[in-house]
Formats: sequence, C-alpha cells, structure tokens
Amino acid sequence: MTIEEVKNICAEAFSKEGFDFNVEGIEVKFNGRLTRTLGTCSYVRVNDVVFPSKIEISRNLNEYGTREEVEQTILHECGHALAALETGEKQGHNDVFRAICGRIGCNEAGSKSKVSISDKDELYKYTVYCDKCGQVVARYHRAGKVIKNLPFYNHNNCGGKLVVTQNY
Repeated sequence: MTIEEVKNICAEAFSKEGFDFNVEGIEVKFNGRLTRTLGTCSYVRVNDVVFPSKIEISRNLNEYGTREEVEQTILHECGHALAALETGEKQGHNDVFRAICGRIGCNEAGSKSKVSISDKDELYKYTVYCDKCGQVVARYHRAGKVIKNLPFYNHNNCGGKLVVTQNY
C-alpha cells in the first residue's frame, strides 16, 4: 500500500465524522522502527487542548501484513485521532474511542488488533530454536545474553539444546 492510499483511507474515515483530513494537517507516514506495535497516533497539546499531529503505520505491517490488516490498523489510528479532535483529550481505548471506531468501520469497534508480524524470521537477525523438537523459542534483533551464552540454556518444554541461526 502506498502512502497516498493510506491518506485516502484516513480522509474517508475523517469525512464520516465530519472532519476534513487535509485541513487538520495530520502527518501520515510509514515507520520502519515500529516492530512491536502496528501503528501509533501522536498528539500535541495547545492551551490544554490535545490535537492529533501524526499517524504512523509499521512498515513491516505494510510489507508483510494483508491489505485488510493494514486498513484496520489505519482505521484504528484514525479512531484515536478523531476521538482527540472531538473531545480535545486523548481517549485511549475507552467507550468514546470504540464508538468512533464502530462508525468509521474499524472491526471489533477498535479493539486492539490481533495481527502478528513477529513470526517473520527475516525481520530478526537471530532465531533460536530447539534442536530436539524443532520449535522456535525466540527471535532477537541483537546478540544479547541468550545468544552469547547459548550452551547454558535448554528448551523449557523438552530439554533439548538451543541452536541459533543468523538470518542476515
């Protein structure tokens, strides 16, 4: 999905709630650093009133997720932005936020997504698996304590030795 397609989805969601997305001046971009979350909505506070300033979508989600997952994440973040525009405050995942999500077409009325992009080995430098049962135990971006001291660890389920593969 392109950034223009993301902006069009945002503009449509905003128009359903009576706001003009282009007038609100909210920046929309893909963020490659979002690895544990699928999207974020950032705010600025002016005279004790909160305004949404930026919507970011995980680049990994855009690359590895389905179109539906990306669209639902965009709508979820638009729900946060619209809730702030309507109330002047951050709303989190409360009833105001859920009601807005329901009106703009976000599935499950804006509940947190169950999309998981964390099972993609190519997103992580190291994958640790059990040599006995073959189960993936963990994935890491950096060679931390476990990777450096692998002989001292065993798989909790079967007791097998842990083996690491470097993905890139």
